[in-house]
Amino acid sequence: LELHPVFPLMVNGVKIGRYTADFRYITKKGEVIVEDVKSKITKTRDYMLRKKILSTYNPPIIITEII
Repeated sequence: LELHPVFPLMVNGVKIGRYTADFRYITKKGEVIVEDVKSKITKTRDYMLRKKILSTYNPPIIITEII
């Protein structure tokens, strides 16, 4: 279990920022899980944009939201 992993936000090979998740871990099957605890207040437009950018990576970084 890794607390507060940092992911660079890259667009067209240029770093435009970073995203810090709450947790990252690897399952027994080798699957990487990224989790973020969210409420209605913390699910901002900035967060949604960062989530979309990470989903375009190869392989995509999918964020599992814990509500």
